[in-house]
Amino acid sequence: MYYKELGNKDGQLVVFIHGGFTTHESFMKQYTLFPDKRMIFADLPGCGNSKQNHFSFEGAASEVIKLIEKLSPNRKDCKSGHISLL
Repeated sequence: MYYKELGNKDGQLVVFIHGGFTTHESFMKQYTLFPDKRMIFADLPGCGNSKQNHFSFEGAASEVIKLIEKLSPNRKDCKSGHISLL
């Protein structure tokens, strides 16, 4: 899964996950809001720069979990949030 990393490499990990029909680029302006965080901007499977061609919710969730475990293997807590535009 493709991802771009910005911010403080020693900061708290924050993973930005785009919605349908977009890419990690939909969040690129947000990086200025969290300079002290380690920010990961991911392209889900089948989207943007990710090599996988097929998208499924289960596959995407599995890839995000693998990415978080790879980038933050010693962390045992996970926080999530949802941003929506109406």
